[in-house]
Amino acid sequence: MKFFAVLASLVAAAAAQRVEIFSPTTGQTLTQGQSVTVSVVEPNSQTTIEEIGIGIAIRHCDSDPCVDNGALGSVLYHGPYSPQFDSSTENMPNQNFTVTIPNVGSGTALLSVAHASFIGASGTFFTEVTNITVNIA
Repeated sequence: MKFFAVLASLVAAAAAQRVEIFSPTTGQTLTQGQSVTVSVVEPNSQTTIEEIGIGIAIRHCDSDPCVDNGALGSVLYHGPYSPQFDSSTENMPNQNFTVTIPNVGSGTALLSVAHASFIGASGTFFTEVTNITVNIA
């Protein structure tokens, strides 16, 4: 019974740490060779979080709807993630990254953010990948 209580608390803590792509938005058109600001938000939490970092990537989709096959595609950014509070993202900690959209082909693409952190006093390792579908011109 204790095992399930611990497991439930870990799942709840991890779910509270999920990052989201605030911008661009799903369905937005991005232009190859142009810069775009990717805003990554993390809902405010009571749990201690020690950020490891994130990676931002984009890949052309072979079909529509786009299928997440685990491949992230062209890496646009990898490195530190230090979200700060900002009223522009509904008071959620966020960080903006300016990236250039590479030549991945026109059409539907998957924009992904891979995120890693340590959660809580015990330093539970947490990873995730979140995606949105965008259009490439």
